[in-house]
Amino acid sequence: MRRLTDRGIRSLTSQPPTLEELFLRHYGDDLEPQEEPAEAGAHR
Repeated sequence: MRRLTDRGIRSLTSQPPTLEELFLRHYGDDLEPQEEPAEAGAHR
């Protein structure tokens, strides 16, 4: 806190993450579309 006040910061507000932010943090990488290998597309 001392470093913040030394830089002129007088107040700080913290909010818990939203349910959406928690969900995306946990599952975000799994929600991205998976690319098919180039070879699989050539056999169609």
